[in-house]
Amino acid sequence: MDREGFNYFRIVLSIWLLGVCNVANAQELVPNGSFSYPESCQPGSITNGFMVEPWVQWSSSPDFYHPCKQEDYFVPNSFGGGGNPFEGEGYVGLVNYVSSFLAREFITVELLETMSDGISYHVEFYVSMMDSAWYATKNIGAHFSEGLPPLNISNLLELEPQVKYEGTDFLTEKIGWTKVEGSFTAEGGERYLTIGNFDIDEETDTLFVPGGGMPPPHSAVFWSQAHYYIDGVSVILDSIYLSIGDHEDVADSFNLYPNPNSGLFTVDIGLGDEDQAELHVWNISGQLVAQQGLSNGQSSISLDVSNGLYLYVVTINGERRWTGKVSVTSE
Repeated sequence: MDREGFNYFRIVLSIWLLGVCNVANAQELVPNGSFSYPESCQPGSITNGFMVEPWVQWSSSPDFYHPCKQEDYFVPNSFGGGGNPFEGEGYVGLVNYVSSFLAREFITVELLETMSDGISYHVEFYVSMMDSAWYATKNIGAHFSEGLPPLNISNLLELEPQVKYEGTDFLTEKIGWTKVEGSFTAEGGERYLTIGNFDIDEETDTLFVPGGGMPPPHSAVFWSQAHYYIDGVSVILDSIYLSIGDHEDVADSFNLYPNPNSGLFTVDIGLGDEDQAELHVWNISGQLVAQQGLSNGQSSISLDVSNGLYLYVVTINGERRWTGKVSVTSE
């Protein structure tokens, strides 16, 4: 990357990280979108309960999963199957369909800044199907409101999510995470974000997924539900996302995996005979923590960094080709 391009990226990165924008606050609007515990802890030291400030359970009883939780809600192996977080330390589990009665679970958080009228925001979060659940759905989304959403005794919030999963495939991924994303223009005054399934049962598409959990003796239909883990919740200005979000040139191939990882990962890239590629990695304070040349095919990358979210840029022949996020977590 030439000096001009490098400086441009540093400026854009600084704007995103520091929230300096004359239209609206450009920083991340979601507090604790990676569902980390606010204090140091040891395995088993967090008692049962939601315990993931500042998020709140807004309907029924969503669950918080973390490496310091007790056995049933332990990460990565909980009573429902578990798995590694997408980023950070923990994640939240939501019921979004039950076959035998109407049931929904929602989580809500107050944004760090109020949304501005006429401004477009990019929203994303990641979902992973609980291993033990019998059903998958396509119904999950994010609703933004000026105040807290109404509580409903039927556990259903019949609200229209501004961003929802638009894919044609059912959300059946259990090992990895599926991104739900979209952009919308705020009406102004939106301050609260709520995530869940806002559709009635008749409008909820379901698919039976073999290999779910064995029901306990007290309930033969205990796992007859759709249940999803939620992680990596993010809301930023659409213009900032387009500057530093995921970009891809279809003329070349690129893959970075696994993501998240323990600091060891692989970059797989397709290059021409004369192409030269480099990987740059920044921490959330804007400091360059790694720079490495990339070979055609696979290159092994080792980051000597602490757990957290990092931004990467891949350049080919000095030009920025891909940018994105890589999450480092303990094994």
